[in-house]
Amino acid sequence: CSGHGTCENVKTLAHWDYENIYKLWDEQATMGCKCDGGWTGYDCSEKICKYGADPLYQDSFQTIRYANWTYSIVTTDTTVVDGSVVGNYSLTFTDAVGETWRTGPIDIAATCVDLVAAFEAIPNDVIPADSMLCHKWTNDYLYTESTARYEPVDTSSFAKMFAKYTIAFPSNPGATFDLNIDHRLDGNRATLYTNEVTSTLKWYIYNDGFYGESTDYAPDLCEGVVATINHVDNGYEQYDYLDHLTEAEMKLLKKCLGDADGDSTNQADEVYNWDYGSRTNPHLIKLIDATQDDKQYVDADATHSIPNKYSISYLCNPNLGYAENVPKNDMCKRLDPPGFYAAIYYNATIVANGITGRFRLFSRPSAYYDSETPFHIYTSQGYLNLVSEYTQAFNTWGDEDVATEFFTDDVLSNTLYTTSRATGTTRDGLDCETATTGQECLKKDDLMMVFNTGLPYLDIPSTDHPVLDDKKYASNPVYSQIYKVKKIGNEPIPQPKYTKTSAATPASGSYPSHIRHQIKLDKSVNARFHWHAEVNNHQRDTSASVFKFYPPSNAYEYAGQCSMRGICDTNNGLCNCFGGFTGDNCQRIDALAA
Repeated sequence: CSGHGTCENVKTLAHWDYENIYKLWDEQATMGCKCDGGWTGYDCSEKICKYGADPLYQDSFQTIRYANWTYSIVTTDTTVVDGSVVGNYSLTFTDAVGETWRTGPIDIAATCVDLVAAFEAIPNDVIPADSMLCHKWTNDYLYTESTARYEPVDTSSFAKMFAKYTIAFPSNPGATFDLNIDHRLDGNRATLYTNEVTSTLKWYIYNDGFYGESTDYAPDLCEGVVATINHVDNGYEQYDYLDHLTEAEMKLLKKCLGDADGDSTNQADEVYNWDYGSRTNPHLIKLIDATQDDKQYVDADATHSIPNKYSISYLCNPNLGYAENVPKNDMCKRLDPPGFYAAIYYNATIVANGITGRFRLFSRPSAYYDSETPFHIYTSQGYLNLVSEYTQAFNTWGDEDVATEFFTDDVLSNTLYTTSRATGTTRDGLDCETATTGQECLKKDDLMMVFNTGLPYLDIPSTDHPVLDDKKYASNPVYSQIYKVKKIGNEPIPQPKYTKTSAATPASGSYPSHIRHQIKLDKSVNARFHWHAEVNNHQRDTSASVFKFYPPSNAYEYAGQCSMRGICDTNNGLCNCFGGFTGDNCQRIDALAA
């Protein structure tokens, strides 16, 4: 492996890839290279060049999505007194070229200034100076609320927070691997610990809709359309929808959305050549905050303008100070905020403000934005398809609403479970190996999304469904995520782990066979989808539906080696930039550069 990797058998390589299983005859005979970070090729002989974002990608409206994580250090014993967690830890992450980096020790009581200093101290200018953003949470609930409201998941009944941060890296584009906490900085001795007799220390690490990516799956700006997000709660159901669209903008958006199901011959509206979208085939869009488009001129020259308004955020650079004249003194102006994905469909029966039709969302961005915040809309030629109407997905389960009665180990993890609905065709797993001919299915490296569409686990004749009541609506994330399937299969029943609470056996009294069918994803699920099997309390069921995403043919790869504007010399890992581009990763535009 050219001295830049290790030679391993195929069984070991599969295990290192999200614990996949390879059990064919050559599992010990076929060999391959596991390359060190920064190296690639079948023999690990090619040096990877520095990553960057295409300097021609971002414009007046389009923005870059970059790595963003929230991590929370907790105890699962909620009665532990304040100050019970002491010591320090380090954070590790793997960058877009596969190299793993580690910070120095970080104290449990560290400020954002301390956290930024720890990351900027990583060698090789991995985190450029004054580029990292950070917010330290005072409480484990939304900072914009006067009363406690938890996002993306309420963990207050089964975890007590001792430290929580959100961190982002605008100067590190590209798909990055999950952040990790190392709490053993002295050999096998824990350097972060509690004073409990039996430690219940734990941490959650997750993206909440924002994460590093290399490819834009919704790259098409719908020109001339700016929408806001509003919320409906009519006592029967709740949903968010696109608002403040004029009749002309509605027509433009319909034309931009186009096909929703991969079949261009069945368009619902031939005038604008588009599909309405539905609960089984919603449209994928990307929304980008357009607040800063409101300009003010600094002199008589119309080209000399600055934003009159800014997006305001708690995620700031603590070394550059905070903004003046904002709601709170720990907030800052947020220029060029990254966009977020959403799935929508058109309901033609609603008439509002004199306009027929309304675009409904399967997410809840109204939790973070007021009804006057404007958004640019980007659409996708790709499409979403419900994998199975007979299969529900979940990451917690149990027959009661109290913490001791439902199982929570997989909250904010990258694991989803699937099981058949109580009525209809039996289909517990969504994998292609067990799917019948013609059935939609998932395999490794497929893209998928997951939403609660109102489809219940139990069919209750006395209720109308699918309906997003308050619990089902609240189970959906504020910001939707596109996941990549890393492993899907039928796992052995882990009896020692899953029989310790009554939640292991909802309404059955037997071993929990319902958690055998699992999907491992490339990132944590930023929602709690709860499977509830009791007929008398069926409203507590918030299990969800899985959608396979077929990416568009024009998906735009905007982050990569040499910022997509040069050729990588794999002998030395240096970029040979195209004319007009310069820098060690070709990210700067220079008209004089040859």
